Amino acid sequence: MLFGSKAEAEHAPLDEFERLRPERTSRHHTLYHQLLSNEKAKRVLGFAPRNDLHEMLRENFAWLIRNGRLRATLR
Repeated sequence: MLFGSKAEAEHAPLDEFERLRPERTSRHHTLYHQLLSNEKAKRVLGFAPRNDLHEMLRENFAWLIRNGRLRATLR
């Protein structure tokens, strides 16, 4: 919880998501801009990210707040 409330999200197949939220998606964006696993990079290259996903999101939101791009308070 970054802002004091839990995000409500659920998985939906792409066709259903486009039907339910046509204003929020395009097939190209949905297919090519996803958060994917680092497991192969870890296994093959020994890659180790500095931060986990939650820490990365907190750092990015903190930057947005500090730089006046987002009005909010992190918790």
